[in-house]
Amino acid sequence: MATTRHFPTLISADSHAYEPSDLWWKALGPKFGDRTPRIMEEYQGEERRFVYTGYQDRPVSRVREQLSRDTEGAAMEASEKGFEACARDPAVRVRFRQEASLDAEAMIPTNMLAIFRNPDVEVLQGCSQVFNDWMAEFIS
Repeated sequence: MATTRHFPTLISADSHAYEPSDLWWKALGPKFGDRTPRIMEEYQGEERRFVYTGYQDRPVSRVREQLSRDTEGAAMEASEKGFEACARDPAVRVRFRQEASLDAEAMIPTNMLAIFRNPDVEVLQGCSQVFNDWMAEFIS
């Protein structure tokens, strides 16, 4: 069921894309090595999934294993509608926009948000270029 339109143009200002976890490692790993944002399977002797972003206050954090109750409910609803891949599959994204009657979206990164706080300017510039190239392809 499409939404009721109260305005001639409807734009989402908070739409997230979910970058592949290995996006930066594949592109920048050989150049920056351990300075490169990436998924880690072990950190300080603990075997779990971690993400290294270089974030200024917390450069390494656990990958969330469980969603909050609200997020879990929204994820189930999206799955029931066939939109579970909306943040990472452009074709599903287009179907979602059509069903939601959106004319445009301001796309926001997910993992890149933490990388923005990386104080290593050289790595941050490299990651930003990789993200921008990926996003340009995603939205094309």
